[in-house]
Amino acid sequence: MECGTTCLAMIFKYYGYTNIRNFLSEKAEVNLAGTDLYTISQLAESFGFESDGYKIKYDFFKDVILPCIAHYDGNHFVVIYKIKNNIVWIADPAVGKYKL
Repeated sequence: MECGTTCLAMIFKYYGYTNIRNFLSEKAEVNLAGTDLYTISQLAESFGFESDGYKIKYDFFKDVILPCIAHYDGNHFVVIYKIKNNIVWIADPAVGKYKL
């Protein structure tokens, strides 16, 4: 499973959609190169979600609706699901949940 569509499935699960990962991977036409942020955005919007992309500094995360998908470390997607007291809670499809 590709991390971009897995992250999107995590967001969808938060909003009550279940067992949707395979469907999202098929719709995104995921291949060995994975998928891109534009495709993830288009998929989210096709389900009625608002989607936008930003490059922001930590101080502006207070304005972001969580959970959200973040492009992390230049080539990986993660879900940020909580931010409090300078701690960021992350759900990473590759390694699980952790804090930064």
